[in-house]
Amino acid sequence: MTRKELIVQKAIELFARDGFEATSIQKLAEASGVAQGLLYRHFKNKHDLLLHLVEMGLTQIAATLQPYHNPDLSFKEAFTQHIRSCCRLMQSEFMLWKVLHMTRQNATLMNTLSISADPAKLIVKPIRDKLRREGCRHPDMHAWMIFSLIDGVTSLYLVHPDQYPLRKMEKFIIEKISDYVC
Repeated sequence: MTRKELIVQKAIELFARDGFEATSIQKLAEASGVAQGLLYRHFKNKHDLLLHLVEMGLTQIAATLQPYHNPDLSFKEAFTQHIRSCCRLMQSEFMLWKVLHMTRQNATLMNTLSISADPAKLIVKPIRDKLRREGCRHPDMHAWMIFSLIDGVTSLYLVHPDQYPLRKMEKFIIEKISDYVC
């Protein structure tokens, strides 16, 4: 693991545990076992580091959406792959997604970061386009409904990981998509 990767990993851990505001550059440097100056070599400041984490998350989101771009998959097949990918990410990258969720809930921080990509639109567009190609009536509304479902599952799992039945919900959603008509 490179020093930059170590810094990123420690930032994810500290931001998830203590919050972004409560994590100082000094605390991050100590946890990473590096001098503060080295952190500034990789990231301009703490906000730049958080923006890097957001970009990592957006890349992961884009990867989960790839099935909608595959013309050989039906909407239901693409949706099933998307749900499975999202659930795997929530478990394998839990701490990163917890940080991203906390960031998204903080309007001031979102404005400070000047995030140009709207995650909702990033997700809604490929779903809507796939539905439109399949002749769905009201593809915009269906895509927003699906986004809301995914966003709700994600939020509940990230806030209540020990109580939320993610695997059961994944299976239930996939079973229900077979009955889905738009």
